[in-house]
Parts: sequence; structure tokens; C-alpha cells
Amino acid sequence: MRPLSLWSGLLGLVMCFWPETAAAVDWKPIAGRVEQAVVHLTATDGARLSAGTGFFVDGQGAILTCNHVISGSDGRRLPYVRAMLRGQETATVDLVVVAADPQRDLALLRPVRGAIRPTHTLALANAPAAKGEAVMAMGHPLDGSRWTATFGHVSAIRPRGAENVVAQIQTDTPLNPGNSGGPLVDTAGVVVGVNRAVTVRRRGERVVGLNHAISADDVAAWLESIGLSPPAAPAAPAAPRARPMSIEHMLDVIEDLNEEAAAMQREQREQPRPR
Repeated sequence: MRPLSLWSGLLGLVMCFWPETAAAVDWKPIAGRVEQAVVHLTATDGARLSAGTGFFVDGQGAILTCNHVISGSDGRRLPYVRAMLRGQETATVDLVVVAADPQRDLALLRPVRGAIRPTHTLALANAPAAKGEAVMAMGHPLDGSRWTATFGHVSAIRPRGAENVVAQIQTDTPLNPGNSGGPLVDTAGVVVGVNRAVTVRRRGERVVGLNHAISADDVAAWLESIGLSPPAAPAAPAAPRARPMSIEHMLDVIEDLNEEAAAMQREQREQPRPR
């Protein structure tokens, strides 16, 4: 039994430092909740059409998206915006733009008539995402694959500065045109970013896994600036993840492993050798 115990200890030591990966997370229940809060958006002026993603941020039907989703290629706002809701794909809801910020690339929409009572809303993370964190994007890539979930990790955090008026999350999560304005969520289904840009080529070279989202803390600050209290992340913890053990615990494990190894060596020496 001692060899089994030794290998169990080694496995436990490794697992204490094994990083959380998107593949290791049970995304099924998270995706089921998130997609109920995600809408498909179209905007037009009768001649031009833009499509993308948005999501509910309050119980009255306020929808958050990117400003470029409701704008033409020249940056001018398209006047007619509609939303398709999950489970109501045969109908659309007319929307009005409550606020828009081209610099931050954010926009807030509401129904033209009455209020939508969404079954689900998404909360914004109250702390910045961390490099290596597992994330999921939900949206409508290429306008044909609706309510599509893709998975990846946070690759880097780009703080606001001279080039960025908002902090940006770099992610290897697959994104395509149509994902813009959709949520990037963590393992608790909390929004850590709003998907914004896909880098396909740079200086003639093909680029893979270099996508960006607007950090949720800047999104929350913008919503507050226009008078909407952003939905706060729930107090419930995220999905269980591996945590590094303390130095003291590590030393205890190493000592136990050394004792196991010494006992195995003694047993081997004491066993009669075949003649």
C-alpha cells in the first residue's frame, strides 16, 4: 500500500499547483444561464445593416452592447435597432439608444414601448480579470451561429492609457464578427468583459488568438456615469479552483514523502534476495 500512498502524495502536490483550464470547467449550467440574458441585435438605416450581440443588465430590459454594433462603417449611428430574445426567435423588439460612447465603444439600449422583463440578467465583476483565468464568450458569430459559446483564457490585461480610453482584456477565446457587444464571463457566469475586437491580420501577417474585450470595471464606471447602477456580482464564490498550498503544508507533504520513500527502501533491503 505504501507505493500507492507515495504516488497519491505526489499527485496531490501536483494538483495543488495545477492551473484551472477552460476544459476542466463544467460550462454546461453556466452557458444555460448566460444565454438567457443574451440577445441578438440588428441595426439599420434601410440601406446598411449591422448585427451583433448584447445582454440584459437590469430587470427593466436595459441592454448593453458595443457602440459599433449600432453604427455604420462610417461611425454614424443607425436609427433602427431591434433585438431578438432567446426563446422568442420568431419576434423582435424595437429598441431606442439611451446612451452611447464612441470612444469607449459602449451603448445602452431600452425597449421603445414598455419594459421587457428578462428572465435573466448578468452581473458585472467587481474585480479585474486575472491572467490565465478561464472564460467563456456568448454571442452570434457571423450572424448565423446564434447563441454560440466559445471558451478560452485571459491572456493579458491592457490598462487604460494614451492608446486605450478603457482597460482591455486580451483573450484567446475564439471570437468573430457578430460577437461584438456580447459578454465574456468567468466560471461563475459573471461578466468580466464586453467582447469588442478581433485581430485577424497585422502588417500582412495572420494573427490567431488575439481578441479583446472591454474590462468590466470600466463598463461599470461608464454605466454609473449615465445614471444606471450596474448589477453587482453575487457574493457566491466562483467554481472551485485549485489553490496553492502554504509553505508549511508543502514542507509537511515533502517530509511525509521522504518518510514513505525511506520506508520503501528499508523494505527492499530487508527482503531476501533470490539465489
